[in-house]
Amino acid sequence: SGHILGISEQVPLDLQGHSVEELRELFRSRTGGHIHGLHHDLLSSLAEHNQTRLKLIGDHSVYPEVIDDFAQNRFTESDTGELLYLGRPIRTVEYRKDGGKVPIPLR
Repeated sequence: SGHILGISEQVPLDLQGHSVEELRELFRSRTGGHIHGLHHDLLSSLAEHNQTRLKLIGDHSVYPEVIDDFAQNRFTESDTGELLYLGRPIRTVEYRKDGGKVPIPLR
């Protein structure tokens, strides 16, 4: 629990040449409902592939930057529990591939 200090830029889905409609049809044809790990099919394979991409392209690129900002005391918390970045209230910081940092305002 706690604040989400940083996020990456959006990581596009890689459908590996399959259409969204094809994947919807596959989902509709499943039996047993949606239970994680129940199905071992194309849809599950694509989900795992994209989850791995998100970890590598998104999460792993953000961690060092967030840790550096945290260590430099750029993140603090207000008396009311709001996340602050460089003294300003934010929801999180988007860390970009080009090295840019974009604080995302509360609303």
